[in-house]
Amino acid sequence: MSKVTPRQRRDGGSARNEGPTSTSRSDLIHRARQALGKHSQLRASAKGCSLELQDGVLVVRGCVPSFYLKQMLQTVLKDLEGVQQIDNQVEVIGVNGLGADGRSTGSPQRRHI
Repeated sequence: MSKVTPRQRRDGGSARNEGPTSTSRSDLIHRARQALGKHSQLRASAKGCSLELQDGVLVVRGCVPSFYLKQMLQTVLKDLEGVQQIDNQVEVIGVNGLGADGRSTGSPQRRHI
């Protein structure tokens, strides 16, 4: 699991203690989806990923075909205003159906993440 630590807001204050409202949560998720959709390399892979905001942490779950795409996804999301921390739970599933450890993962659609 990869995490991006809290960062300073652009106005210099700490974003750590600010709890987002439900409107800002849905707005942040929407902006995150838009940001991922702008990248041609991420567009197809990111469609299968879920985004959820929990206590200021953007939780990302799903499967991508390479570690590079997992890191790229995280890099795009960490730059969004309002993202305090990222919990990247995305799994790397190769086109051969094997995880990063070489073991079979079964169908990515059925795998509990």
